[in-house]
Amino acid sequence: LPAAVVAGGNFTRIGEEEVAAIKNETGTELRLDTAVRIDFEKPVMWLGNKRLLPLIVSLGSRAQSPPVTLCTTYMDDKIRLALAAKGGRLVFTRGGKATRAFASDWQTIEGKRPLSGGVVGT
Repeated sequence: LPAAVVAGGNFTRIGEEEVAAIKNETGTELRLDTAVRIDFEKPVMWLGNKRLLPLIVSLGSRAQSPPVTLCTTYMDDKIRLALAAKGGRLVFTRGGKATRAFASDWQTIEGKRPLSGGVVGT
């Protein structure tokens, strides 16, 4: 049974004051020119064939992840390296599973409303 969990996010560029506050709080120096905060939306899950009539269910009343603040430290046509505000290091790559047919399935449910009623989890 095909399934996917999708949580959208909104990117906001952060300014010099917030970058300085992060450095004071965590010791992490983010690059001002690429620093962003990502605020996640509440996740939804779809089950079933995306072309017929998938079952779409809300997985909570609010975002399951707190905002993430990071900056890009290196990027070329195959890889992007990022540094998170709390010091975590992230590697994003092109290709692999991202190029497979199911990698864009999230677009099928974007904007569709989950079933009415209660939510799964809180």
